[in-house]
Amino acid sequence: MANAFLVDLVMIRGPKGTQTVVEYVAVNRVATTSTTDGLLPDMNLDRKSDGKDVAPFVLAMTGQPIRQMDLVIADLNGDATIYVGDVAAFVTQLID
Repeated sequence: MANAFLVDLVMIRGPKGTQTVVEYVAVNRVATTSTTDGLLPDMNLDRKSDGKDVAPFVLAMTGQPIRQMDLVIADLNGDATIYVGDVAAFVTQLID
């Protein structure tokens, strides 16, 4: 893998069962996809959206993510930035 230039396949499964497949993604690059599946704010990766996700979300919003991928998870509106628009989506998902 040290000499690999491409990842053959990346499969993304959404919380409502949709599946997106991206093929031949260059290493050290970002592949962007979108979904209408309804992203869940599962910041602690326990497969639930609940109060335990609030603290990691706040850390990501304030530029102090626990993990780099928290920046992706916290971008709930999918616009590649974390800002107040994501807060509304986060709260909506938690109370639904």
